Amino acid sequence: MPFPGGLWWLLCCRQGFTLLRRDYGEAGREEEEAAAEESFELRSPVVGEVGAGPLLCGVCVCVRLGSPSFPFCLHPPGWLQREVRGGIKTPWLRPRKYWFVLTEESLDYYSGCEMSARRLGSLVLTSLCSVLWPDKQTYKETGYWAVTVFGRKHCYRLYTEHLNEAVHWVCALQKVIVSKAPVQTPTQILMCDIEENRNSPEILDQIYHNNPVLCYTGGPMYAPLLPFPYAAPGGQGYAGLRDEAVKLFHSLQQLEGVREPALLMQGVLQTCHDLPPLVDEIYCQLVKQTTEPPMPGAPSDLRYWQLLTCMSCTFLPSLPVLCYLQLHLQRTERRFPDSEMVLYGHFITEALCKTKGRECVPSLDEIARLMRRQEMVCTVAITSHTTVQEVARELMLRLGLACSPNSFVLYEESWQHGCPLPEDALVADVLARFEKGVKLISIKGHISLMVAFKGPLNPWTESMDREPTMFFMKWPVLFSFYPVWVPRCY
Repeated sequence: MPFPGGLWWLLCCRQGFTLLRRDYGEAGREEEEAAAEESFELRSPVVGEVGAGPLLCGVCVCVRLGSPSFPFCLHPPGWLQREVRGGIKTPWLRPRKYWFVLTEESLDYYSGCEMSARRLGSLVLTSLCSVLWPDKQTYKETGYWAVTVFGRKHCYRLYTEHLNEAVHWVCALQKVIVSKAPVQTPTQILMCDIEENRNSPEILDQIYHNNPVLCYTGGPMYAPLLPFPYAAPGGQGYAGLRDEAVKLFHSLQQLEGVREPALLMQGVLQTCHDLPPLVDEIYCQLVKQTTEPPMPGAPSDLRYWQLLTCMSCTFLPSLPVLCYLQLHLQRTERRFPDSEMVLYGHFITEALCKTKGRECVPSLDEIARLMRRQEMVCTVAITSHTTVQEVARELMLRLGLACSPNSFVLYEESWQHGCPLPEDALVADVLARFEKGVKLISIKGHISLMVAFKGPLNPWTESMDREPTMFFMKWPVLFSFYPVWVPRCY
């Protein structure tokens, strides 16, 4: 079926305008592209070169930027697309190209390469910006190589038909980003001020009073307290680091009204375990929420102190954040000397001296203990018929080690000998024998009962044909009914 006359006229005009190179004002550019196709290099144009080529466009752009010389442009300006038009999937659409100029401060794009062209947009470049390299998948789908630039508020996706051009744009952008001084957030600057005035309580109070970013807030937070690269990937199914930091602050605020906070606390700890860069951020958020709260020492305020306690037993912050936290604990103790917050502060200070990192986040039982500032106790009830093997099995189950290849045994140690107790021995008999041995302690020596962790000495080199060499790690067992006057009886 023949096409209508109007459609034939449109196609012919479209082809004619394409041949005349009237798409976006780049007359005669086809020959230049053919010459530059073999080797697209970052090179400065030769002064005195004649012709309407890249040199003329570059000079025009530099004049527009207020400079009469070309070297102020860090990369030769060029035509790039901001969206995929034309190419493999939509060849009937006319590509919309813009004239991009890279300077030391920003990436700007204009409507054309003339001196009178209007600037349509600008992306300010800082040390937090990031650039993604072109990938083959995008090229297979669209026929263009993509360069993605992430800024604070905007994201530029630029497309070009030539791989060399895309690579050189990425390298030039990366060079500008690396040359920038590190960005400091207001929280980081104020942390330095607090450290400098740590011995002046009046100045510290004035700093906190004049900077609400350091104090409790009941509203939402739209940006993290510490700097994170724009579009920095989270990994493991998480969003970017900046987005996860904002989400975690919302989770902290939910602690104030939740009945059972242990599960929510465990989720926050798990996120910090999966994304280690967020550890300092959560410490700063908790310090912020425990500074100048509406009701100091109220249950809603203590929720933040309880999570801070769990954090101190799981993660060690960086040195600047650690100093900031210690000053916060000292200031809290000075302002509220007889409060429960001070007790949490002492527990946190002691825990930070021992924390070295955890392979797993605390269990719900451990979190419940830490919320009350208590130690973990594993109690195994026995009867007159309980055997040593049953005690060891119950201990493995309570510690979540039922599938472990290692085991626990009861270990007897006295002035005569030390050996594991038989598995079928009755624990009641062992305790009765220990009770008789207490009377001889002052004469013969010490006697104690240990829980020993039993496992192969070297499971990778031990032969399967013979009994492996075992090792024992022993801990004393405390029986509350033993007399206090026995110093070494456990």
